[in-house]
Amino acid sequence: MIRQAIGEDTGTTTDTDSGPKIHTGASYLHIMGSAAAPQADDFPSFTLEFADDEDGGNPGTNNLIRTYTGCRVNSMTISADVDTPLKVNVDFIAQKVNIGTGAASSVVQPTTNPFIFYNGAVYATSATIGAYDVLDSESQLCTLNSFDFTINNNLEPNWYIAGTCAADENIRALKSLIPKGREYEANINVHFKTKKQYEMFLGAIGATEPQATLDKYQLVLDFVRSGVIGSDPKLESDDYMRIVLNNVAFDTMNIGGSTEDIVSQSIGVFVESAKVYVVDQDASYK
Repeated sequence: MIRQAIGEDTGTTTDTDSGPKIHTGASYLHIMGSAAAPQADDFPSFTLEFADDEDGGNPGTNNLIRTYTGCRVNSMTISADVDTPLKVNVDFIAQKVNIGTGAASSVVQPTTNPFIFYNGAVYATSATIGAYDVLDSESQLCTLNSFDFTINNNLEPNWYIAGTCAADENIRALKSLIPKGREYEANINVHFKTKKQYEMFLGAIGATEPQATLDKYQLVLDFVRSGVIGSDPKLESDDYMRIVLNNVAFDTMNIGGSTEDIVSQSIGVFVESAKVYVVDQDASYK
């Protein structure tokens, strides 16, 4: 679904939606994040099918099948909390819907477990980070309770008084979906342990008062099911996701607490751009 939200690059050219690089053997490196952000074709449209069995004991003969065509992701949020799987919430807009009956399309059930909270690590660093860079423990946020990251494509649906001039379009359906400026938003929640994070909020590590300019960081969200990011040699069994939020500033911060409770720190993060790197054995997400 990340590919549907922001597109996929080769990582070696300016082409968009052009497939993964070889990681090793049967494994691939997918780089999500359009090369030019965001033009009309920088993230793909897709078709969604919903099938409801209504046949009272004779499966596949009288299902209600709703087919949504011309879909695009308007917004997507990736979030993680302690003791839960990584979650994705998607808001999409479809251009048209058709209904019919018959058997639902065959779907292969996934056998891979989802990413779990303990697969994750979060870093804040001033270094430039790619798919294979190794991060040190000093950059890790070790008391993280939760995070969320949202991509918003700000799609604008268009209708017209005349309906449509095309015979294959419905006069009530959308005529186009225009992607406007792409926005990113993130929030992290940690148990307050040192004043370093508050210094970063003031503008620089070591600051004792608000700074005239703010230092920018890369916020890195790693989730590793198997293997090690940056290991050499790379292995076919490597399976991980890295989300890199570029040029972030700590936008808002609240340090709260109550009697007999752990002091918590809620941080709103301003994000300039983002890339998502995924290593797995899927040759294509299309």
